[in-house]
Amino acid sequence: MKPTYIILLTLLLFTFYSCKTKKAVETPQIEIEPTIQVDTTLIPSFPSEVLYVLSREYESVWDSTRDKYNTVEAKYIRENNIPIKSYLEKRLITLFPNLAYIGLVEKIEGRAKDLIPDMTRRTPSFRCQDGYHMPSFAEKVSLEKKSDSDEVGFLYLSNSEQKIFNKLNALADTAHFVTLEHISEIEVKDSLWNVDKKLSEDSVPYYMKESMLISLLTSGMGSHVFFRIMQSKARATYVAEFFYPGLTKDGRKGDAYKHLFVNTMLRNYVGSPLAWLIMDVYWENAASNAPCDMVMDLHNNHVGRSSRYRDLRGAEDSKWIDWAYNVKSFVEDTTRNAQYQNWNKEIPLFVIKEEESKANDRLYLYWNKAEVEEIEESEVVEQK
Repeated sequence: MKPTYIILLTLLLFTFYSCKTKKAVETPQIEIEPTIQVDTTLIPSFPSEVLYVLSREYESVWDSTRDKYNTVEAKYIRENNIPIKSYLEKRLITLFPNLAYIGLVEKIEGRAKDLIPDMTRRTPSFRCQDGYHMPSFAEKVSLEKKSDSDEVGFLYLSNSEQKIFNKLNALADTAHFVTLEHISEIEVKDSLWNVDKKLSEDSVPYYMKESMLISLLTSGMGSHVFFRIMQSKARATYVAEFFYPGLTKDGRKGDAYKHLFVNTMLRNYVGSPLAWLIMDVYWENAASNAPCDMVMDLHNNHVGRSSRYRDLRGAEDSKWIDWAYNVKSFVEDTTRNAQYQNWNKEIPLFVIKEEESKANDRLYLYWNKAEVEEIEESEVVEQK
């Protein structure tokens, strides 16, 4: 009787933990039509804030100071030494069953590796390859993991930014596993830059979406570095829109501002080589830009993180808000700091590359002189 009792008890415990694990791991999925099938030929993008939380979730599994460490799922991951690559893919499939699929992360990693030689082959004349050598002066950039409080100080997070940072971290560190509903409840409010929206909304995007940066997470970059990148992108987006409403794309000054500013921040937060990889290789390849937009972006990326970096950054003790206004002053002085290019979206790449090669690499480029009044007039016409 005793052996039988032990066997029955073992089976009951196994059933209990199996059910518990299943209930804890499974999360509410997005409702989709039964006829929708995942297109495994595509590499979809995912919200950056979701990628951040998932990567930090995985770190919490291995961190005994966090609540998630003692969960059944965390113990299983540690005991089976499940890599972050497998974890991210499984969680993405759970959260985005109409987008993610088995083999996606491996495909992203392969594409990310191919983009670097592809970039250098397509654009050999561009002065944008900071990633192949360290800059001429030392960079005080550390990619090592800091405490959350140190990270807040390093990024000089505003009160509104810090609230989001803390909420995302709390979602990742808790014993529960995040769902899209958790993310959608987070609000972004920043009176200084007129930002007031839900984090998950697409209008005036905050963190926006990513695909290629998943390869950096699987390579061991760490969630803290990923947050620096997405925070820089968020700031560049909403600050550029604040200074140049309606003028942040299609070759306008606001478009130039955005690229100058984000490169200045990334140079400070992750260093020049990684900034080059992110801005010139990953993000530029993710966009379906016309030749004039691509060349302008790559040129201005170089100006922001290299040729005019010191001017845009300013004093050693300056903060990102100072950099934002430094870049604004730089952009507004078109007489000394800008070079207008008579381009349009129909001009072929080889022509634009030749003209860019003759441009001063200390001047930012723009090709569209449209003013705010033109945008407002077109909106009025559309409303009528």
